[in-house]
Amino acid sequence: MGHYNPSGKLTVTVPNCLEETPAFLNYPGDLLDHHYNEGIYVGYRYYDKRKMTPAFEFGYGLSYIDFAYRNLQLNADAFSCDHKGGDAHGAAVTLRATFEVANVGTYDGAEIAQLYIAFPEHSLLQHEPRALKGFAKHEIARGSSTTYTIEVPLKALQVYHPELDDYIIEPGTYTLYIGKSSRKLELSTTFSVATPQVKTKVYPDNALSALCANDEALDKVARFIAARSGTEVESIKTKLRELAPTMFCGMFITLTEFLGVEITREELTQLLN
Repeated sequence: MGHYNPSGKLTVTVPNCLEETPAFLNYPGDLLDHHYNEGIYVGYRYYDKRKMTPAFEFGYGLSYIDFAYRNLQLNADAFSCDHKGGDAHGAAVTLRATFEVANVGTYDGAEIAQLYIAFPEHSLLQHEPRALKGFAKHEIARGSSTTYTIEVPLKALQVYHPELDDYIIEPGTYTLYIGKSSRKLELSTTFSVATPQVKTKVYPDNALSALCANDEALDKVARFIAARSGTEVESIKTKLRELAPTMFCGMFITLTEFLGVEITREELTQLLN
């Protein structure tokens, strides 16, 4: 047993073997032509997405001390901002998380607490299961506790939208985690973000979720179905929104094969345009 707590944490993920690494199937490629196919799924993001258990996760660290986490609070549970993370006056909007960490061991030491955020569950864009957005380290005497504060500007929630060729902040409910590492998550809570709606083109082979994200297109399709089925427009919208998260087929297949809507691809294309 040592007399001092080193308090270090890993800045990488350590796999069990080389075959578990994200680039294993693509490196070194063919004839010195390397194909970079990992995209955003590198490091802990890859292992979280694949639900794999590495030898040592990102943020892992041994300690002579046991730390207890408690009392997580946010400065608000709902935020509103533009796609640059600013309020109505252009000032940056910031999320602030406060929580307590207690040293319940027999030695003085430091703890590095990490803040991760999970994007809305039914997002139109790809996301890692959780993303590190902040961390803080404090020395804590044995038998005492310290209040941690970690601030995250909402601009940190921006993601690249390929059709718009720009960065946006997606609206919805986010989950915030506080933990000792990327896998040892001690506290969690949710918060919502409201942003201006982004209008993009919707195509017949897009997922149903893309239709539900475009109010104008959704209204046109719902009215078309209502005219042929005698069902109320709002009821159809509600049904489509409920189905969207679970439907993996394109919109045209979903409407015609799963919902029995009598519509041709040409009619659907005209509605969406």
